[in-house]
Amino acid sequence: MNNIISKLIIIIATLLIANTLHAASKYEIQKLIVELNGHGNACKIARERLIEIGTEAVPSLLREVEKCFDNSLESTRFVPKVIRVLKSINSPEAINICKKILLQYDPPFDRGHIGYANIVRNEALSCLYGLFNNSECRDLYVKIVTKRPDLYYFDNKQLLLDIFPGIPLLIKYHDDRVEDVLIHWIRNMKHELEGYFIIGVNGYRFRTAEQNTLWTATLDESGCAHEEVDFKMPYDNSPLITSMVLLKRFQSKKAIPFIEPLLKHHNDKVRETALSTLEYLTSVRTVPTGKTSLHKISLKNGDVLTGHVQNSSIKLKTPYAQLEFKSSEIAYIEIKRGVNDTDIIKLSNGDKLSGQLQNQEFLIKLKTGGNATIKNSGIESLAFSN
Repeated sequence: MNNIISKLIIIIATLLIANTLHAASKYEIQKLIVELNGHGNACKIARERLIEIGTEAVPSLLREVEKCFDNSLESTRFVPKVIRVLKSINSPEAINICKKILLQYDPPFDRGHIGYANIVRNEALSCLYGLFNNSECRDLYVKIVTKRPDLYYFDNKQLLLDIFPGIPLLIKYHDDRVEDVLIHWIRNMKHELEGYFIIGVNGYRFRTAEQNTLWTATLDESGCAHEEVDFKMPYDNSPLITSMVLLKRFQSKKAIPFIEPLLKHHNDKVRETALSTLEYLTSVRTVPTGKTSLHKISLKNGDVLTGHVQNSSIKLKTPYAQLEFKSSEIAYIEIKRGVNDTDIIKLSNGDKLSGQLQNQEFLIKLKTGGNATIKNSGIESLAFSN
């Protein structure tokens, strides 16, 4: 009996200590958030500690970010630091607040200006870049770029959001919409940029055309400083040239009618790039329809890849025989979805077979360029040409 009582006392004491430590942790988080709003080394230490605490700090950090909607200049100066911590923690819980900021945040100050309101938006976008493996983030990015230029393109001269990093990320995650985004640049950005935001390791910069000057702000200080920095966007600081170079890489024939008007552009380099891009795109052989049309590979994480399956044969083990087919004979493969957890293969002639797929991985030549090797355990289905 005494042993039972002693064990109960130990359990109760352990729970009390755990609750005390948890309360202390909440107190520590609030204290660190206050210090994050400071300057210099104290701000840096607080940021590093909050990142170390990780997901436990996320709810408190999200509440702080919500304060930017009270439209006070003080909260607008502080919120970017908080979002940067959320980005480092890489929590999907930050997606909704970042989406809200990008689509709804519109304080009465700094409109069409390079000040703190746009810094808040840029930090929200940068946070989403860190979560681009989530299709919701890529959907929002494509929507903003192609449907809401009012959110980032000011006076046809300035980019108020650092939207360029999204392009290589779309490519990284095999998102075919990168082509549409690039064509959007070609169609809508008629002028060379006079200024654009740059998200840096420890802050943000706004590049202007005047003597390559930038307004800079750091995460460790709340003010802006005026300094000279030699920074250049890839491809001569031109979104037009950048877009054409990438569209050339993707062999995008549907971009041709939008590139042709750039042959009359006032900028020599834009005209030269347009000419070389058109010469290349018109010389690329069109992939014929039929057996070599694009294949669709649906992954179990929800992503969809398009390209060409490079495996020369598809092998299926049935209860009766080991079968082998040429890829050109296959119409569709469904993995681990059949009766008794078997794989299903539909042939081009309409026959349907079930068994265990013996190909452990598939080599895909991606539409966006490059190759990807995908294990069959990560694939839900493959749709081939009929």
